[in-house]
Amino acid sequence: APDFFFAGDQGMNAGFVGRTSDGYALLALRGTLPPGGNDTIAWIEDWVNDFKAGPVDWTLNGTTIGQIEDGFAQAALSLWAVAEGPLTKVMEASGDPMKGILISGHSKGAALVYPVASLIEAKWPGKIARIDAYATPMTADQAFADWFQSKGLTDKTTRFQNKDDIVPFLPVWPKVDLSGWIMKILGLSGSNLFSDDYVLIGALNYLAEVDGACKTLHGAEAETQATADIEAALEGLDLSGIIAAHSATGRYHTCICGDQLPSA
Repeated sequence: APDFFFAGDQGMNAGFVGRTSDGYALLALRGTLPPGGNDTIAWIEDWVNDFKAGPVDWTLNGTTIGQIEDGFAQAALSLWAVAEGPLTKVMEASGDPMKGILISGHSKGAALVYPVASLIEAKWPGKIARIDAYATPMTADQAFADWFQSKGLTDKTTRFQNKDDIVPFLPVWPKVDLSGWIMKILGLSGSNLFSDDYVLIGALNYLAEVDGACKTLHGAEAETQATADIEAALEGLDLSGIIAAHSATGRYHTCICGDQLPSA
């Protein structure tokens, strides 16, 4: 059975460790959930407040490998403190060696897969087999991304991004004046609250919509379509659509897994 763990204030950071039937250890990290109703501004403001803290040094074995957004760095460390034990138990089970480690997360959980993956790589070099990040915001700087690439982890990482999901554009996306738009709707003024040092890591699978059906785009085509879609959603003030686009039980599930939700 999966081993669930919780950390942080009121157990807001959470996940589980398990094993797959084909011999892999699995680490899944829970993300934030979109609010009910039309509380779009409060939801975006929560993300904005998280990013205000700015980047901090991320250190492994005494060496700084780059910078991570402060809120995500703290959450990753709090989760690792409770996840390392269960994952070690699975990885080092006598007579039942795992082929590798699969890491997955949605939203905030997707942001955490990057720092957590670095901790796993430091403990079990070369054992990470795959990283799936659903609706991930930008989490780390270029130095961290370069380290990630040097360990062969970038090529093992896939980012899944839904049409009209705003979170993958946070905290700042240079192709869209997104931070200015957010500051305007929140009534903020003065200096830019966002760092432009963050980068996205991993290959993009963009869940576009063509004739009402899901279509997965890749590479430059995906980046171009994602930018066009979010600009259209913002210009049209489709706030409810933007919130719905971030839900893990919406198109992130149906476009990838089909229409049927798993049974209990």
